[in-house]
This record gives sequence, structure tokens and C-alpha cells, in this order.
Amino acid sequence: MPRYKLAANQVSFNSIFSLVETMNPDVANAAWSLIKTISTNPILYKKVLALDRDPNFNWVDIFDMNSINKMLYVLQIVEALIDEQSFIKE
Repeated sequence: MPRYKLAANQVSFNSIFSLVETMNPDVANAAWSLIKTISTNPILYKKVLALDRDPNFNWVDIFDMNSINKMLYVLQIVEALIDEQSFIKE
């Protein structure tokens, strides 16, 4: 699927994210909408899944302190996983 290919290709994904960081609000909003539409980036998803299993875990490895938007994106992944676990327990 094209939306998975966009999310899985790290160069494409980073390029889209760089558009979110632009000073042009129209471009940034369009890029953020695209990011929310495509599949979850598998690299970031795997990093989040490994949080409780990696003894050398470091928050800086998954949260880009230079990008509030990337931090928000990762937090949305974390939230989705928490929601999923809550649903499974119910």
C-alpha cells in the first residue's frame, strides 16, 4: 500500500516531517495531515514497543528534543499502545 511505503521509507518520512517544521503554516498543516493519514512509521513504532524490554533504554533515543512535532508523533504512538492494552484488559 502506498501509505505504508511512505511511512516505511525513512527518507520519505523524514522529508514529510521536515515540511511540518517549515514556517509556512499551510505547508506544515498539510504535511501533518499527511503524516496522520499514512501508516505509523515502523522504525519509531518498534522503538516504542521495545521500551520495556531494552535495559539500555534512553528517552532521548525516541524523543527528538529538537522537534516538538516528532515528540508529539511518538507520544501518539505511546498513547495508541496504552489504549490498545487497556482495551485488551477489558
